[in-house]
Amino acid sequence: MIKLTKEVNNILKELEKNGFEAYAYGKCVRESYLGEKPLDWDLVTNARLDKLKRIFPGAEIIDENREIIRLTFNEESEEDMIIVDVSPYGTAIGDKNIKFYDDIESQLKEESFVLNSMADNPDRKFYDIYDARADIKAEIIKTIGDPKEVFKKTPVKMFEALELAAELGFDVDNDVYEGIVANVGLLGDDCLGYVTRSLERIVSSEHAGLGLNILADTGLLGVVVGKEIFESMKASNRSDYIGLCEGIDKTKRVTDRRLGLFYYCFADKKAHLAIDRLDFSEKTNDRLHDAIKEKVKLNFIGSFVEYKNYICEKGWDRYNYLNNLSKAQRMVYDFQASKIDSRQYYLTEIRKTGDAVFPEDLVVDANDVMEAGYADTKERADELLRLAVEIIHLKPNKNNRNDLLKEIKKLSKSKFAVITRRVHWIK
Repeated sequence: MIKLTKEVNNILKELEKNGFEAYAYGKCVRESYLGEKPLDWDLVTNARLDKLKRIFPGAEIIDENREIIRLTFNEESEEDMIIVDVSPYGTAIGDKNIKFYDDIESQLKEESFVLNSMADNPDRKFYDIYDARADIKAEIIKTIGDPKEVFKKTPVKMFEALELAAELGFDVDNDVYEGIVANVGLLGDDCLGYVTRSLERIVSSEHAGLGLNILADTGLLGVVVGKEIFESMKASNRSDYIGLCEGIDKTKRVTDRRLGLFYYCFADKKAHLAIDRLDFSEKTNDRLHDAIKEKVKLNFIGSFVEYKNYICEKGWDRYNYLNNLSKAQRMVYDFQASKIDSRQYYLTEIRKTGDAVFPEDLVVDANDVMEAGYADTKERADELLRLAVEIIHLKPNKNNRNDLLKEIKKLSKSKFAVITRRVHWIK
C-alpha cells in the first residue's frame, strides 16, 4: 500500500526472518501514503529489547525503559540520512505507565489521532482500523475516541492537533475543536517546554497560518503568551494577528524569523514578557527580544553613515536577522519596500567601496595604537578603535595610517570628544 525505503524493508525482513512480526506505523506511514518521502521511520514489533539487541547488535539504544533502538543510514549526508526507530508494541510515549503488547492492533489503539493510526508491512497486511484514509480524503483531523477524554488524559495533545493542521493544511473536526476549548484550562506552566517546541513546529510548517488561526480561535494562544496578555490584546494587535495568519505562508519557513513575526503582533512590553514565558534557546530568545526592541529603529535609519553605525553596533548576524525579519513583515502585510530598498542600496555601496564598517576593517589594530603610545592596555586600544571606526564611517578617506592615528590620538586625550562623537553641531 505504501512505499518503504530499502533500509526499512531490510529491517522488517530481518525481524521476520528471526520469527517476529513487525510493521511501519504512525506518521511515517501517513507521510508515505500522501506521496512524501519520510526520513524518520517508526517500526513496531513483538520482539523485546534483548532480541532486538541480538538481531541488530550495532543499533543505538535510545530509551532502555521503552526498549527503543535506533538504526541510522546515509549518515554522511544530512539531507538523505534515514533514521529508523524500532520498539516493541506498547503504550504511547507520553504514558508514564509503560505496558507492552503482543499485537499491532493494540499498538494502534494507543494513537491519539486517526491520521496516525495506519500500519503496513508489505509481506503481511495494511492496517487502517479507524479509516484514516477517509479522514485524509476529507482533510479532517479526528481523535481516536472522545476528544474531551483524549485531551483530559494528555492535555498537550491539543497542541499536537494544531501541529497536524499546520503541517497538512487540514481542519480540525468540530468535536476536536470543542474538546480543545473545553480543556484549555488543563495546560499549566509545567507544560511550557512542550508548548515552546510545538509553537516552533507550528510556525515553521507549510500551513502555519491555519495553525495560528486555530491557536487563537480555541484559546490556546493564551497558553502560549499568557492568559492576561491574550485577553488584553487591543484591536490593532488582533488585526495584526489576523494579517499574520493570512500572510505568513508567503514567507520562507525559517523558524526564528516567523517567531519574530508572531511576537510583532503584541505590544512591546507584553511581547517581551511573552517571549520570556517560553523555553526558547538562548540564541532564539536574544533574537526575539532584539526584534521587538529594534523594529522601529531599523526602519528609521536615514543615511549611509547611520547604516554603517547600526551594522557596527549590531554585527552582521544580528543585522541580517532583523533585516530579513523586516522583509518578511513586508511580505505578510504588503508594506512599502522603500526602507528595505534603502538598506539594500547602502549594503551594495559598502560592497562596492569596501568602506570600513567594523574596527577590524581599519588599517591599524590594537598593537599599532599601543605602540603609538595612545593606550596602555589592549582593552583601552580596542575601545579607541571602536570610537575611531565611527569617524571613518563619516570620513572613509581617513582610513589610512597617518590620519587614523591622529584621530585616535585626539580621542585618547579628549573625553568631551568621546561623549559628543555622534552630536552634529548646528552653526
